[in-house]
Amino acid sequence: MRVFLNGCDAVVNCAGPFEATAIPIASLAIAQGISYFDFTTDASVINQLHDELDGAASARQLVLAPATGFYGTLADLMVRASAPDIETADEVFIAYSVKGWKPTVGSITALVQFAGRRGGRKDGRFEIASGPPQFGAFRFPDPVGEVPVMLDYPAPEVVMIPRYLATPSVRVVMTASTISELRDAPPPESVSDDERAG
Repeated sequence: MRVFLNGCDAVVNCAGPFEATAIPIASLAIAQGISYFDFTTDASVINQLHDELDGAASARQLVLAPATGFYGTLADLMVRASAPDIETADEVFIAYSVKGWKPTVGSITALVQFAGRRGGRKDGRFEIASGPPQFGAFRFPDPVGEVPVMLDYPAPEVVMIPRYLATPSVRVVMTASTISELRDAPPPESVSDDERAG
């Protein structure tokens, strides 16, 4: 891997599950003066990357940017755009309503690894909760309206947002129908690139 990275300015890690690949690849990249990107959604992996490699990346003026995908970046940008001058917040609340999610092999592997484990931010610190998911209700704008949601959805924003916004709590919910769709999703190998892009 070290030879493979020679001459690179950046590495984009697309090889999930990131629990196994993020730290080794990011460590090699930073050690060789190369910026690191990935699109993990695992908050515990992101927390570990920041804890272990932020200092080294900053010292070398490198970018360490996990979760540069739909989960992570989208909500992160929305929080920044909606409150660009706010430095503190009592709470950040993010609600997702996703339809037609067609998971990849890596996504399914990560979901299996997540089973019963959720990274969250409470009382100003990152912590991992375990046990069965909890559900409640949330009112989205029409046409979705009030629907059941999974509480404390394991999303990367719980680690990313508090890095620039002082807040004791980041909560993320996901429509329960999305979780049901995932259980019944077609096998990844049966989904074309065009279908997944849609």
